[in-house]
Amino acid sequence: ANVDVTVPGLTTDHCVLVMCQSDLEHGLIPIAAYVPAANTLRVRITNFTSAAIDGAARKWFYIAWIP
Repeated sequence: ANVDVTVPGLTTDHCVLVMCQSDLEHGLIPIAAYVPAANTLRVRITNFTSAAIDGAARKWFYIAWIP
């Protein structure tokens, strides 16, 4: 699943690093974070189990930079 968040000031030139501030449910793994369009941070999360997982809302933080 892709989760998009509006972050004013981000551009497609930014590289991003994201981290969850608490444990995710077993099987959920963030596999990518990037800026697909201006002002949009996208985090791709995958479920490597065969079970349905309803993840709880959590706080995340990010670092963005232009290389």
